[in-house]
Amino acid sequence: SALAAGGRFLEIGKAELWEPERVAAVRDDVTYHAIDLAGPLSREPAAFRPVLADLLGQFSHGELQVLPSTSFPLERAVDAFRYMAQARHIGKIVVVPPARSRVGIRPDGTYLVTGGLRGLGLLVAEWLVGQGARHLTLMGRRGPTGEAERLLGELGRRGAAIRVEQADVSQEEALAAVIRRITTEGPPLRGVVHSAGVLDDGVILQQDWSRFAGVMAPKVQGSWNLHRLTADAPLDFFVLFSSAAAVLGSPGQGNHAAANAFLDALAHHRHARGLPASSINWGVWSEIGAAADRGVPGRATLQGLGSLSPDQGLEALERVLGVHSVQTAVI
Repeated sequence: SALAAGGRFLEIGKAELWEPERVAAVRDDVTYHAIDLAGPLSREPAAFRPVLADLLGQFSHGELQVLPSTSFPLERAVDAFRYMAQARHIGKIVVVPPARSRVGIRPDGTYLVTGGLRGLGLLVAEWLVGQGARHLTLMGRRGPTGEAERLLGELGRRGAAIRVEQADVSQEEALAAVIRRITTEGPPLRGVVHSAGVLDDGVILQQDWSRFAGVMAPKVQGSWNLHRLTADAPLDFFVLFSSAAAVLGSPGQGNHAAANAFLDALAHHRHARGLPASSINWGVWSEIGAAADRGVPGRATLQGLGSLSPDQGLEALERVLGVHSVQTAVI
């Protein structure tokens, strides 16, 4: 259509698919430029800003027209690919993600974070306060470190009431006691973030059942305890911190992959019962968490995987909660 209108024709990044001589034969006044953007764009991305700004200006003034498009919601992505394979479309096919809503953190609700006294759990606690939470119960097998005490004091000065519970989430009676205290002594429980976990890496030949059981206890038994003991609570969200190891595999982490696969299955089980659930298969975080402590980001780089900064991870958490996704890998 651009050729028929006597306009300019610009095809970016597909020079090997076109024959300029054939294009020129269609119209003598057509100027064809095949541009490989990969090298220049990576070296000088700012140099392309004026070009893109000029194109946007031409669209806004009506000199260029947007191609027609057919939209499919994300949950119908398979239909979109089938539609494209059948060559039924004119213009572009657009897959539209679900609309995001703001995470509803209530100042009059209580939020329970397991593994909440260190690492990712402590980071999430700080994020919850920033989102408006004023009642937190942070639970861990060990008490807070000096650095954690400092942060908890800062959260208190920002108006948050912090309850510290030293208990093992895999022990049903201990967790039940924590839930009872939340129910009877404060605002109703509105959200759960299960970030507790341990690592015990080793190749299969070096593994035995005790090493599997140790890794599975907080993930499998702990998440099941949380599921059962909060089933009647008016929760807005129930977030399970799973791992990318459950969907990609990870050398030396057979026990870790299996334990986190249970979290993913539990999220789908809760969803089928009409209960809130989001399982997040986290990739490697930098600067914080057990993986960072063990130097995993460096090893992940050798496999072609980058790491998530704390800010990127929290942004992803907010997005997952905003679209109510049951299972999402963030890598």
